[in-house]
Amino acid sequence: MKVLKALTISLILLTQSCSLKVKEDHFVNVKDNKFITEDGSQIILHGINYVNKSAKIDTTRFSNPENFKLMSKWGFNCIRLGIIWQGVEPQPGVYDEAYLKDLDYQIQLAKEQGIYVFLDMHQDLYSQLFSDGAPEWATLTDGEVHVSDNPVWSDAYFTSPAVKTAVTNFWNNKPAKDGIGVQDHYITMWKMLAERYKDHTSVIGFDLMNEPNMGWGNIKGQELMVEAFIKAYAQETGDILSGEDVIGKWLTQDGRKEILEFISDPSLYAQIVDAMHPIYNAFEKEILMPFFTKTTKAIREVNNNHLIFLETSMSSNMGVYTGIERISNEDKLVYAPHGYDLVVDTPDAATTNNNRINLIFDRHLESSKRLKMPIMIGEWGAFGANGKALQSAFQVVRFFEKSLSSDTYWDFTTHLDDSELLKAISRAYPKTIAGNLTTYSTNVEKQKASFKWIETVKSTSSIFIPKFYNLDLSKIMLSPQGKGFSLIKTEGGWNINIPSNLTERTLTIEPNP
Repeated sequence: MKVLKALTISLILLTQSCSLKVKEDHFVNVKDNKFITEDGSQIILHGINYVNKSAKIDTTRFSNPENFKLMSKWGFNCIRLGIIWQGVEPQPGVYDEAYLKDLDYQIQLAKEQGIYVFLDMHQDLYSQLFSDGAPEWATLTDGEVHVSDNPVWSDAYFTSPAVKTAVTNFWNNKPAKDGIGVQDHYITMWKMLAERYKDHTSVIGFDLMNEPNMGWGNIKGQELMVEAFIKAYAQETGDILSGEDVIGKWLTQDGRKEILEFISDPSLYAQIVDAMHPIYNAFEKEILMPFFTKTTKAIREVNNNHLIFLETSMSSNMGVYTGIERISNEDKLVYAPHGYDLVVDTPDAATTNNNRINLIFDRHLESSKRLKMPIMIGEWGAFGANGKALQSAFQVVRFFEKSLSSDTYWDFTTHLDDSELLKAISRAYPKTIAGNLTTYSTNVEKQKASFKWIETVKSTSSIFIPKFYNLDLSKIMLSPQGKGFSLIKTEGGWNINIPSNLTERTLTIEPNP
């Protein structure tokens, strides 16, 4: 009877592959902490990072149409597309047009699949000499050596004099060999990119720097964290550790695991990360925000259309409250932090601690509300395609649903298509809502989902349901029915499209009794 009733109210079942394409000639904007279309519909952006960390064009792995078709199959409507400074500007003031045309091509491939893009200037350990990012000419090490014999790659931010010096010289805008400051070169590069893409409506914005880091200032942050750990450890166990003991433990697999087990209690963990807040807060307010402001000003000289994505310092990835602020006279801002438990990039990456994860993401949500910016979690997970991480991934997904956040998973691999982990990454979510989304929740394991929203515009709401739901008409209930809905089959699931009735709506999916 449910099916017959649905059919009588103009429910249409379509079986052809179909997705809502990126709308032409209109830019995504922000309002009231939400991403919105030109007609006022709310967008939840959900997708994945797509980053070629090499400066070389790779047509097999990255400029590959099949990858973008796969992302569309998974239901994504957004990707965080990486750019490497070395690839863009191999010599001072000289831009590589072949690299940029390849970037153009990837953006076009995304657009053809109905996928928005925001551009991420990516770096790890600052430079291509150490990992990825800056060209050699912009890597000013003052002769310091690079130390990278650590169990986790990111430890080199603390252990490598060359990395710390190069980062510090960037913030100090030390002149490159042409006499122009390296930071000035970086900002001019962003201005060039902003002008290049000023008319591209499928490009929604610019992520100014991946995981900004302090350089030599990290040493003080490390000292504060170690001191806090020693104090907490003594209070809980009665044992006194030295700073050398703690650092020595952290730089071994077994020792790191011991430390992480100790700080699984959220109050202890908060006590330790909060000790670092003063030094990172000062960095963000005194160095990072002036850089963001200067870069945004340069972009706005040529482009007023696109959103500016502001990342936190790398410390906020693990729960340190961010000190970033809004940029004066700028309303197209997005808060774009990352969130990782401390097990990331270790053999235990699939077994995140829920207490620490909750603290990290809850603090991001608090900061988003303080800043009055929509939140985009630009990186999370880093599980690869490890199906053992499924429950850890579900924990983060619950935060996205609770906070109505947008997100891009780290990162793309074709192996996800055969992974159990895809159940959390190719997930049910509301792509577009003709008004304001109020709540939603999903549970693929129980085959249940619920979406509630208030319609304020004459448009269409679109909800993606992945293939894991084994969906059929008898499982879908829309209230009030209004004009019904269309159920559109795609390769990776279904889109449920609901014409606006300018009312409060609820859509639920329940398993058959």
